[in-house]
Amino acid sequence: MALTHAQLRPVVLAYLKCNPKGQIGLISREDFFRKRSKELELNYSVEDDSLVQEILHELYLERIIIPGAGPNIPGGMEWPSYRLTAYGKTVLSTPERL
Repeated sequence: MALTHAQLRPVVLAYLKCNPKGQIGLISREDFFRKRSKELELNYSVEDDSLVQEILHELYLERIIIPGAGPNIPGGMEWPSYRLTAYGKTVLSTPERL
């Protein structure tokens, strides 16, 4: 059974807090992400990858993440790399805002 948005969003936010820079396509496959899902007793499967991508897009629209530096544009902005914004760091460090 697929997970819900409400179940996955906190896992994605916890991942971003520990990984302020990275690549979007790797998030749902990272050990931390899978361990956190198990801790919360969530049965994460590859079917949930598209929902993770939707949540990441929402976080982009909420100004929490932006494209990060990539191999073609060092120091620039290029997907699939991401990084937290200054605002995103504030949001993730303030539990009541989550």
